[in-house]
Amino acid sequence: MKTIQKLILLFSTALFFLSASCEKQDPEPEFTQGFSCKINGVEWVAKTPTSISGPVPLLTYYDQSVGNLQLKATRKNSENNIYDVINIVANNIYESGKYEMETEYSNKDKRVGFHDNENNFVCDVYFHDSLSPGHLKICKFDKTNRELSGTFNMTLINTDCIDSLMYITDGKFAFRY
Repeated sequence: MKTIQKLILLFSTALFFLSASCEKQDPEPEFTQGFSCKINGVEWVAKTPTSISGPVPLLTYYDQSVGNLQLKATRKNSENNIYDVINIVANNIYESGKYEMETEYSNKDKRVGFHDNENNFVCDVYFHDSLSPGHLKICKFDKTNRELSGTFNMTLINTDCIDSLMYITDGKFAFRY
């Protein structure tokens, strides 16, 4: 009888370890850097060809001592090395939350929000609007892994143009600093 009990105990223990080792653990998803949005309803994704000295799709800067965040997203728009650029600046960012974008430099000049070097848009430059600053939402602020991601929306303006407003919506970004 003891032999049967030992066999059952041994079988149960082996079965337990086999079942425990077969459970798959979901791996932590790999962090992916990127920047995308819609400009007047049309999808726009930061993307440039790989090069040693050319522009990069997402140039980022975060100074944690003053909470200054700067994003410069670039998209190659033709074979002639012509690029579109979107700029975002926000200050006092120390944690996840909602923030307003900076619309002016310290000398009160307007910040360029969008620059098109190829004239694919009605105007080649649109500025951040101080009356309607863009909004930035920091969704992930991981100081240990130095990862930052979030969403944004903004309306840019150029009163010298027929289409004076540019609507940038559904914006998303993620990067390591």
